[in-house]
This record gives sequence, C-alpha cells and structure tokens, in this order.
Amino acid sequence: MLQPDDIPKMEEALAERGIPVAELCRQAGIAETTWGRWKRDKFKPSFRAWSGATSAYQNLMQDAASSAA
Repeated sequence: MLQPDDIPKMEEALAERGIPVAELCRQAGIAETTWGRWKRDKFKPSFRAWSGATSAYQNLMQDAASSAA
C-alpha cells in the first residue's frame, strides 16, 4: 500500500510515463498545492483524500501500461 512517504517515487514513475502530477491531482480531486504540502510533509492527508490520490495514481499507471502494450 502506498504511503505519503512514497510521493517522490510516485512522481518519478509518473514522469517516466509522461504523466503530469497535475493530471493525478485533477483525477483525485485535490489541488496541486495540497499534493505539494503532502510532499513537503507540511501536513498529512486524510484517509479519504489519500485514498483518492492512490486510486487515481493506480488508474493512471494502468492506463499507461495499457497504452504501451
């Protein structure tokens, strides 16, 4: 299960596939500034917000894998 400490790895994986963090945030329904605060450990995400972010991340990764195949 992904944790907020995994944000740098998540961003790296997205970048490798040409997916902007802005798209992840849009699909998760969170502001990019919120993502940045999580990344800088300014505050921890709620369970609901983090669940939305990880779901969006997994969907984007699956879509990228399907497109590459």
